Amino acid sequence: MLLVDLPLIVLGGVLVPLLARALVARWVPRPWLAALAAVAVLALAAWGLAEWYAPRHRPDPGYGPGI
Repeated sequence: MLLVDLPLIVLGGVLVPLLARALVARWVPRPWLAALAAVAVLALAAWGLAEWYAPRHRPDPGYGPGI
């Protein structure tokens, strides 16, 4: 799993923000706005990868206040 997921995560982390910057720079002439879009996409992608890699777990049903 590590040999497949890690390269895809690295490539996605590099290519997705660059693609977002290129798309925004094509329609918006301001370079700082394109850079801001790339940073926002990078943050959302990192959050999504963190949620996908380590999903939340429900608490153990045996763990509670007791009898």
